[in-house]
Amino acid sequence: VEVTPATAIFQFTSETKNREARTVRILNHETEPLSIEAAQSTNPAFLGELRNLKPGQEWELIISTGPPAGTATVSGVISVKTSSPAMPLINVQALAVMRPAVVVSPAQIGLPEAPLSAAVTSTVTIMGTAPTPLVLSEPRLSLAGIDVQLRELQPGRLFSLSMAFPAGFALPSNAIAEVTLKSNHPQHPVIRIPIAQVDRPVR
Repeated sequence: VEVTPATAIFQFTSETKNREARTVRILNHETEPLSIEAAQSTNPAFLGELRNLKPGQEWELIISTGPPAGTATVSGVISVKTSSPAMPLINVQALAVMRPAVVVSPAQIGLPEAPLSAAVTSTVTIMGTAPTPLVLSEPRLSLAGIDVQLRELQPGRLFSLSMAFPAGFALPSNAIAEVTLKSNHPQHPVIRIPIAQVDRPVR
């Protein structure tokens, strides 16, 4: 008995409101016709519905769920009993994941020990996962004399933020070092990316 895929994965964002569905195909390769029972779910957040495409041979298992509450991942198992001695129980893992609407990687810029022995260019990737295209503007660095460039790699989805730190650069003591950008996302009107640098050990 072939089950494809073995896992149903749902990815939601804070803007997702509707339920989504994934289709799992069940195919009988045995010589005898297969009988199966109604799907059962270990988690009420997931619903499983069987559709008989070819009696005794082929089915679709439709798994549906809505966005999980909060940011936690919700999981469950959809089980289907069969008449097959080789596979009396079909288990399909279901996962619902809440993705951040804006993903910043890395979340912090780390520089080698101060002062820099050579020029360093740091790059941050910013990705928008919400249905509404992401708009970024006005990149600003709290430190003077550092070049900051913002590029849109995929319209409304993927951005690259680069900073060129010259040789000899050292973060001023007790200074707030961060890059800020304005965003059109209501939950992230300002994106802040802190900058940290390793101090040279005292010898």
